[in-house]
Amino acid sequence: DRCPCQFIFSESSVFTVGSLSMQPKSLQSGSRLEITVMDADVNSNPLAVDTTRCECVCSQNKQLIVTLYETTVNSGIFTAFVDTQDYFECTLVGSSVSCQYVDSAPLYESIE
Repeated sequence: DRCPCQFIFSESSVFTVGSLSMQPKSLQSGSRLEITVMDADVNSNPLAVDTTRCECVCSQNKQLIVTLYETTVNSGIFTAFVDTQDYFECTLVGSSVSCQYVDSAPLYESIE
């Protein structure tokens, strides 16, 4: 589920703590997995469609680096679709898939 972003202020920059979501929550072989990252500070060029990457690993230790594309110029929302047909072992009964991306925002920052 998507969580609201939190703004973190530092001396000269505004960072947002992003979120990553995956749909559907239950996969079958041949279905598509949608990965969405919402993170405004990954939007490095407000005049172009940016990209970011995430790493997905399934319980069978199969790793996949996924490139997500910004949905529109300056949106801060990035998506990608993974066709599970190529990763059928990740959709076996009892398997799980986890994805993560590196967020440039600091985890904790004091606000004064």
